[in-house]
Amino acid sequence: MSLDVPARLAGLCFALGVAFIVWMSTKAVSRMTAIVLGAKVITFFLTFGSLLGHVTPATLFNVAESNTSYSPYLLMTLPFCLASFGYHGNVPSLMKYYGKDPRTITRCLVYGTLLALGLYVIWLLGTMGNIPRPEFIGIAQKGGNIDVLVQALSGVLNSRSLDLLLVIFSNFAVASSFLGVTLGLFDYLADLCGFDDSAPGRLKTALLTFLPPVIGGLLWPNGFLYAIGYAGLAATHLGGDCARAAGT
Repeated sequence: MSLDVPARLAGLCFALGVAFIVWMSTKAVSRMTAIVLGAKVITFFLTFGSLLGHVTPATLFNVAESNTSYSPYLLMTLPFCLASFGYHGNVPSLMKYYGKDPRTITRCLVYGTLLALGLYVIWLLGTMGNIPRPEFIGIAQKGGNIDVLVQALSGVLNSRSLDLLLVIFSNFAVASSFLGVTLGLFDYLADLCGFDDSAPGRLKTALLTFLPPVIGGLLWPNGFLYAIGYAGLAATHLGGDCARAAGT
């Protein structure tokens, strides 16, 4: 028995659930993130342990198209890298949680970045080593959403249990990313706009944080690639602000 829920409705319910958790408190997000991250790490290693066993050098290094140049795509990866490793947006939340302790916050950023980098390397090995390059064209044409990539990987595993683990992992990955990013943006906007930490103040911040992405998701449900580009642009702008602030 399966429940067929429209993508827009599912996205709206998910965003409202995350918005409620973020509105409650930073500690509520921290506890929920710990649960989600724990489940994500377990399913990640169970799934990618199998995927890494299926990696072939010919697919990983695209031997079939050995003369292909990937240099034109380097600039296209920049927004993804900035959005994935631009953790300066979480500094307001870390200060709120750990206090004004620069050493602790710096360690959090460094260790978090290194951990994310390691997981990204495993992710790239598992995906690029199993999915032929031409198939990524179709994935991009369908919006680059995680469900399309999961479907492509499911054809590699040939196991219903591993397919289920892959779906569970992808959902937890999206949930943990959304929680972390929106919490950082929430606290940044609260500080920028001068909203207090009362229930009405947090409600104002929540509306400012979640309304734009919810509207964007409803209007462009397959606009992930465009959205990540704008996220990278915002991360660049915020990084420049942080650098200028550090220099003053």
